[in-house]
Amino acid sequence: MNRSDARLDKRVLVLAPQGRDSALLCESLNQAGIEAVPCTGIGTLCERMAEGASAAVITEEALRPGLNQLVATLNSQPAWSDFPLVLLTESRDVTPALSPTDELWWKATILPRPISPETLLSVIRVALRSRQRQYQLRDHIAADRQRMVEILEGIGDGFVSLTRDGRCAYVNSTLVTMYGVAREALLGRMIWEALPGWDHEPIRAQLMRALDSHHTLDFDIRRPQAWHEVRCSPSADGLSIFINDVTARKEAEHTKQEQDAKYRAIVETAVDPTVVIDETGLIQSFNRAAEAAFGWKADEVIERNVSLLMPEPYRSAHDGYLARYVRTGEARIIGLGREVLGQRRDGSTFPLHLSVAAWQAGGKRYFTGIMRDITESKKAEQAILAARDEAERANLAKSRFLAAASHDLRQPAQSLVFLVAALAGKLRDHPALPVVERINDSLDALRMLLDGILDISKLDAGVVVPEVVEFPIGSILRRLGDEYRLQAVQRRLDIRVVWSGAHVRSDPALLERILRNLIENALRYTQQGRIVVGCRRRGKDVRIIVADTGIGIPADQLGLIFEEFHQVGNPERDRSQGLGLGLAIVRRLSSMLGHKVQVHSVLGRGSCFALTVPLGGAPKPLVLPIEPDMAPDTWMPIRRALVIDDEEIVRTSLAMMLEDWRFEVIAAGSGEEAVDAVTRSDRPPDIIIADYRLRAGHTGIEAARDVQKALAGC
Repeated sequence: MNRSDARLDKRVLVLAPQGRDSALLCESLNQAGIEAVPCTGIGTLCERMAEGASAAVITEEALRPGLNQLVATLNSQPAWSDFPLVLLTESRDVTPALSPTDELWWKATILPRPISPETLLSVIRVALRSRQRQYQLRDHIAADRQRMVEILEGIGDGFVSLTRDGRCAYVNSTLVTMYGVAREALLGRMIWEALPGWDHEPIRAQLMRALDSHHTLDFDIRRPQAWHEVRCSPSADGLSIFINDVTARKEAEHTKQEQDAKYRAIVETAVDPTVVIDETGLIQSFNRAAEAAFGWKADEVIERNVSLLMPEPYRSAHDGYLARYVRTGEARIIGLGREVLGQRRDGSTFPLHLSVAAWQAGGKRYFTGIMRDITESKKAEQAILAARDEAERANLAKSRFLAAASHDLRQPAQSLVFLVAALAGKLRDHPALPVVERINDSLDALRMLLDGILDISKLDAGVVVPEVVEFPIGSILRRLGDEYRLQAVQRRLDIRVVWSGAHVRSDPALLERILRNLIENALRYTQQGRIVVGCRRRGKDVRIIVADTGIGIPADQLGLIFEEFHQVGNPERDRSQGLGLGLAIVRRLSSMLGHKVQVHSVLGRGSCFALTVPLGGAPKPLVLPIEPDMAPDTWMPIRRALVIDDEEIVRTSLAMMLEDWRFEVIAAGSGEEAVDAVTRSDRPPDIIIADYRLRAGHTGIEAARDVQKALAGC
């Protein structure tokens, strides 16, 4: 039936015996503007109802033959269950066609006859308006039901509506997806039979209890790989069930519980004391190592302020530090490590290394402090400092010893050199001269050994301090070339020193000592051929090269030649080939100056040593003395020499050698004696030779200066 048809409130079916009653009813309705449609029987009436009508007027006489057919027709269509029927009878209370037990009795409006047309029209209009309101109410209910379905289809929870006997009346799409069961397989079935995992007696019992008690009920259902929270709410028709899939949340909670358990296990078994506090400074965790370190049990300190583990002044300042960090984010310890003092339960303190990390959980801020008892390391540190101080004192003593030894040990050797030189001068044609020469050779070997050992000792002790300046390398090369040219000629070798105008940055004296040792090493191990000394610029550096055509160095010994007393090809320890200390001194000096030394050698063909020195600018030329290459007796006239030395044997031997060189010698043991001697002399000395270290802390420079002042005052 089309409820939107405009004829609904103007079309009424009339079933009455053919004749005067039917005509009068139709005429009355038509006059009132209502279309009256006469029907010849129950069958015709039912057909017209299907075509569309708003109500029907039936007389009792016409109803009797087809009563059952009319009732069946009305019951066959839900929309006709409330179809307006007006039954005209001879009596309102009693009708031969119907009784109160008949279903149609309750669906029809029974009017006694006779009835005026106006009354009949009023009843029909009331029935029509009532049905129209019913249609509107049904539309509203249908709309509300549709909105409810849309809401239930859109929620994230599964939903099922149960009838009072536990059957599924409605399920939403979320529940279908959640359980993987078709909607058609669920509707009309008992929920504990339809849903997987609900077929347990405890679940069925809870659902039946919720249906009977009309109380809200919550419970959980565990399924393989799933966890559901269920809420049952009673409704007018039965039970509304909401099912929330909390698998992800439960898994996260389980994972967190496992992580918390692992964290607690790690913290509890950690060897370092570990304490967790909240942003107010209250202790939240206190592991076993912390119990052992501080003497407190965990349950004694939990929820107490962490400052009880600190001595003053840390205790008073701690809460202020923490509050300032929470307020400003300014970290003094957090994220950093520092040394602090901890206080045990008995009040004793001990040093700690503390590292603090900040973290958040549940909207709250926490701080984890990991501590390490550094009592033993502090003791070890103090022991190391004490050992260092002792080593520094020993090194200072060694430096003093070497300074004294360098002077005191060389003095006797130097005096022997002077004495032998003086003796050789007096025995020039004497048969004993070869013996004196052998003595001189032995003295040279002794002097070389003593100089090498003392030099290495001073380098190891740090007594030698480089004085780095910029200077021309050419002056050193020229002097070395002049000095070693005679030795090369005596060995029948060709030595070539290539002059360079480069300026380098180094200590001139120490650099010259390195080059001197390299050249002497080349002279010792070269039997024939030549030696070349020169420079090559390499970017910001200068490579000073000393190359020879000597015996070469085996590859397996290139790393050993810079060790003390190591020599190549000298198993007999022939002293004429040196003592094996020259390259050891080279290694120490080059390391001190930061100059790289490289060596390349081919056995049987020679060796090449390269020293890399920083290139300098162009400073003032370095004035170096030029040594004469003439014999003393060919260039030196008779002169007067003043010798100042506090060692008598040295003073005497030096005076003898100078006298052999045609000097007049004035000998003095101190600066005072020298001043007294020159003031009594008839003329001043031409040269002053003074030992640098004299008695009573005086120096030869001071003595020479006093002599010059005395001479100036004469």
